Amino acid sequence: MSSEHSDTESYDSDEINLDTANANTNLETFYLIWLDPHVNTDKHLLKAQQRLRALISHLVTFDDVDTCRKYICQAPRNHYLVLIVSGQLGQKLVPDIHHINQVINIYVFCANKAIHEKWAKEFQKVTAIFVSVDDLISQIESDNKYRQKLAESLSFNIFNFNDVQTGQSTIGLNGQFVYNQVLMDVLLRIKYNKADKSELIKLCNTQYRKDPTELTIVKEFQHHYTSEKALWWYTRDCFLYKILNKALRMQDVHVLFLLRSFCLDLCQQLQEIQCQSKIKVYRGQLVSKSELTSLKNSLNQLISMNSFFSTSVSPEEASAFLYSKYTSTDLERVVFEIDANPNVVTTKPFADIRSQSAFVKESEVLFMFGSIFRLGSIQQTSDNIWRIRMTLCGENESGLKTVLQHITNEYGNKKPNLHLLGMVLWKMGKFDLAEKYYHRMIRDLQFNDPLIIDLYTDLSSIAAMRGSLDDSIRWKEKALEIKAHPAHNTTALPPRVLVAASAAGSTKVASVASSTPTKSIYYEIEQRIAQVTDSKRMMFDPTQLHKCSRETRMMAVAWIMVCKFDCKLYGGFVRDWIVGQYLGRPNNITADNWILFNDSTAHLHPEIVPADLDCYLPTHGLYDIDEILNELAKLQMVVNVHRDQWRYLLLVDQNVKTGPFTIDLITPHIGINKYDRIDFDVNNLFVEKDCTKHLGMRVDITYPPYSITLEKIVDNIQKKRFYLLAGHDNKPCGKVIEERMNKMITRGWKQIDETLPPVVPNPGPPSNIELTPVPKTSPVYQKIFEKMKLTFGGNDLKIISIEQIKNAELESIYEQAKKVIQKQTELPDGNQMTLFHGAKGKNIDEILQYGFHDQVYRYGNWGLPQRTLSFILGKGAYFSENPKLQHGRTFPDDDNERVMFQVKVLLGNAQSLSRHKINLNSVPENYHSVHGIFPQLPDSDEFIIYRYGQALPHLKITYRS
Repeated sequence: MSSEHSDTESYDSDEINLDTANANTNLETFYLIWLDPHVNTDKHLLKAQQRLRALISHLVTFDDVDTCRKYICQAPRNHYLVLIVSGQLGQKLVPDIHHINQVINIYVFCANKAIHEKWAKEFQKVTAIFVSVDDLISQIESDNKYRQKLAESLSFNIFNFNDVQTGQSTIGLNGQFVYNQVLMDVLLRIKYNKADKSELIKLCNTQYRKDPTELTIVKEFQHHYTSEKALWWYTRDCFLYKILNKALRMQDVHVLFLLRSFCLDLCQQLQEIQCQSKIKVYRGQLVSKSELTSLKNSLNQLISMNSFFSTSVSPEEASAFLYSKYTSTDLERVVFEIDANPNVVTTKPFADIRSQSAFVKESEVLFMFGSIFRLGSIQQTSDNIWRIRMTLCGENESGLKTVLQHITNEYGNKKPNLHLLGMVLWKMGKFDLAEKYYHRMIRDLQFNDPLIIDLYTDLSSIAAMRGSLDDSIRWKEKALEIKAHPAHNTTALPPRVLVAASAAGSTKVASVASSTPTKSIYYEIEQRIAQVTDSKRMMFDPTQLHKCSRETRMMAVAWIMVCKFDCKLYGGFVRDWIVGQYLGRPNNITADNWILFNDSTAHLHPEIVPADLDCYLPTHGLYDIDEILNELAKLQMVVNVHRDQWRYLLLVDQNVKTGPFTIDLITPHIGINKYDRIDFDVNNLFVEKDCTKHLGMRVDITYPPYSITLEKIVDNIQKKRFYLLAGHDNKPCGKVIEERMNKMITRGWKQIDETLPPVVPNPGPPSNIELTPVPKTSPVYQKIFEKMKLTFGGNDLKIISIEQIKNAELESIYEQAKKVIQKQTELPDGNQMTLFHGAKGKNIDEILQYGFHDQVYRYGNWGLPQRTLSFILGKGAYFSENPKLQHGRTFPDDDNERVMFQVKVLLGNAQSLSRHKINLNSVPENYHSVHGIFPQLPDSDEFIIYRYGQALPHLKITYRS
């Protein structure tokens, strides 16, 4: 009987699951095998297992010899086995497995050392015999350093110039050399995303699920890793170094895919500290006899290292471990002597990393993986060590340059994505892995993406090369089927409508699109949608627009608002006209009476359909109402403007015979503002209050819908049916919902009984963020430190780091906002101030990613006061000159660290307020911000903004206090 833990099985790197971490995968090189009849029953041995996992994470236990022997004999190549055996069972096992190359150390753990020393001394790999578990663990820990050196086995490819001359430059050994270079280049160029990091963390959590020490480090990496600390993380004795180098040596492509961002950070940091002068370095290495023979046969050829290549400036330090007692007689001792000139390399840097290393005392010069060397001489010294001289080379070596240029022309200009990665793997003969990345990309693409056809075509070709004729035919037919589909046929349904028609994949799309009446309905609706969403389609003559119908003029304005000012449309105009295309005009109401006035505010008569134009002003920058009015004036429209707290209400063409209409320009913090372009309102349960996330069945037509198809929307509108997302008992907006429901019912609409969950919109792609450390000696760092120290009082402050934030998207939005405010205030810098903002939890990452987005902070999620100052000036983003005031809005993490931002804020015309106004949702008219001044609370002045784009996070300050 055996007892094996779930983390014991080996794996083939080409068969790794691309979606889930495999519990049986060993990402490291070493296996620790413990054979003892009591290993899984004795409480002391069970406790020892936990300590051992902190040294070698992949621990396998056995209580019988036969099962253990079978496991060892089937151990994968390129892995090393460390054995702990009991005296009695070890005496039976060791003679059978001692010859296996993968077995490198055997420790005997027994009750009687004297008895078992007799048989153990016959076997070289038996390292020691122990009767104390503490001594056993201590010795294994001590030996780990030498084992790690052994694990740094050489993985290389050779470029033979003779093959180039005979026209064999892209096959055989040369092919491996070249395509390894291309593969890593492609991996580094593929954009990294949060999903990839999540998958990496999941993989590591599975690997180390029984190792609490390593799990803690994984968590630290997940939350605190920064690119400028890449080399520190690499040299740290932790999981990253172990799994990365194994993945590089064994060419575990998927692990490298998940670690590519870390590899890129390492490369960039090596470039930053690149050696500036010639240097001679050394590396001690144990190589197999066959590897040494291969090197001897390749003199004057090029050799490419597949992993990071660690060297020392000291020959003694480099060769020290070669004389350890664990050196196998099957391996040859080698010392590489390398001359490196930084002037010859361009893409593969090397650097002395002592200043960045986790082990400062060790001298180490690190070469980037893929570094190329020319083999010089190989000589054996008197102490039986082979001395191999090499010279660092670049990619401009004759012969190699021609081949690399050919490959670059083939792949270098293609977009770096999973398709390109699959193509390279295909050329390398890794068909299984190429297919898996193709399928992964197919899953990530929308059905109407034209790249899907290419992916299925390539899958067909790969299957044919493998001899799988049935699969080849199946994928070819799939490509032809998709190519003929309306989603990929410009003469059939427009893509946006087809995408919106499908909530459940291509099968449902095909069934919906195959219906002729459905095609007709969708195509007609798409044409009307395009009239207000297609920036290239202007369906009206601006000089004659004043003669057109009210609906045509509304369409023209809708086109301007959507295409020129990036507003979002919702409400009755979309529902009744664009989709429903029906009019409601009571005979007893003339055009002169279509507009009603209530307290000087214009309202559309409730019986007039289509309803007024409801537009969300853009969320990603400051809008300029004057520019909007100028555009409407070009259309000869007469506009009266009324400013509410949360909107601009425009009365358009009040005296035109075909009828006036109104436009609501709603400020972004009021509405659902993550939708792109236009959405369909099925139930009209949309209100102008602070509770809109509960209301309205909405489908974004530029992304796949989340709960309803366009077909059903059209059907509901034509049959005048609506859904309710939140019950009328839903506070705080229950009364408003009930009023809207009654309004719909009065107009002849019928509620569908079931209540549906809210629709969650697609947030869109994340921004590219760079965090650059600010040196402690810089004036910026010192100024912030002194200010925080002064306001915090005493020495109760420790700044961990100050990092400059680079977010190009936020900076662009901020500059647009500055231009608008400069124009409106005539202030040269828009009254910009540098202020502090405290943050906590997930809000820290959200601020880095999205800035101060009003849709979030209006719900009190970002740094709003938590004590007596809560919401004193409404729902906006709060800033202050006093960092101590913002300290109260931070919260310590597990390491007792807090985060505060230094922020550039455009205050423009700031209104000073000394009384609480907790219901303030936007700035008062003619102002851009609010300055809260409270004499009764010293040092409590705050500045509040309510619109997106007025604040730019500039510095991230991590500290303890």
